[in-house]
Amino acid sequence: MRSFPKPILALCAALTLTTACKQKDYDAGNNTIIANNSAALLDEFKSTTKSFTVTAGVLKEIVGTQGTLLRFYPESFRDNSGNIINSGTINIELTEMYAGGEMLMNHSSTNTGSAVLTSGGQVYVKATKDGQEIKANKYGIGFNADRTPTSGPRELFYGNNYASDGIITWAGGDGSTGTTVTGDASVTASVVLPTSNYFMFDSCPVFNWVSCNHTYSGTYQDVTVKVKLANVSFSGNVWSSACVSLSTERVATMLYQVSFDPTTQTGTYRGMAPTGITSNFMVIIPRDKDNWYYYRAETAVTDGMLITATMTKATKVDMGVALSAF
Repeated sequence: MRSFPKPILALCAALTLTTACKQKDYDAGNNTIIANNSAALLDEFKSTTKSFTVTAGVLKEIVGTQGTLLRFYPESFRDNSGNIINSGTINIELTEMYAGGEMLMNHSSTNTGSAVLTSGGQVYVKATKDGQEIKANKYGIGFNADRTPTSGPRELFYGNNYASDGIITWAGGDGSTGTTVTGDASVTASVVLPTSNYFMFDSCPVFNWVSCNHTYSGTYQDVTVKVKLANVSFSGNVWSSACVSLSTERVATMLYQVSFDPTTQTGTYRGMAPTGITSNFMVIIPRDKDNWYYYRAETAVTDGMLITATMTKATKVDMGVALSAF
């Protein structure tokens, strides 16, 4: 479990709980879902990936299902030794996330380690050649501005899953964001306003997690929130996390568990979240692989608040629908 403070996501309030069992897969007949972190739990709802093929050494543009533009230049790909790949077939896998629910379902966030972000879209891009994953030299990426409710400016951010719960957090690729780039993504990227309905960046140096964000202009802070389960119960330890969202700003912030008291069925969570504004709040508890409970409300998140959550039962399919609309 990561140490406080460590935020994840902005403007999507949701809580995810699951028992911390030692097994790694679902256990037939068990009355709880078996997972050991948020990412493992949310893998049940990951978005469909779109696949493309391009030829290395050739200028090529591809457009995702939700309108994300990828522009590959003749020198966009490099192997793991740093050499430019200038021939052969490159396989591209693209996952697009423009709504808070999509970000949550793909265990992502709109947080850095110190700030809440508003998002103009997130993607996961994987490039392979002959079955081996390769790296980016630089390529262009455009985020569909028609899919986000707020205007620019936007900056390019790169994601990592270094947190123990596996949730993606972000670091900026532009000095104006005031954040530090983690890993090998320490290059400058231009900040742009929408052009032809895109937030367009012409030199992205990183595959995997890439997003188009800007620091949230509202009030946010580290908060401690307690959630008491009113009509379901867990014996022993419970592993859980929480999420708060603002759909109008494309913010989705996750909180992490500090403790769970099985006597009172109350979890304590900490993290960074928007404050002073009504947010979406959702509690998700899997009973087993196909049976879920959830609680959703609109509330203003405040430090030290206690939420009593009466859960509604849902199938996995219904839970996926509720998450995608969050």
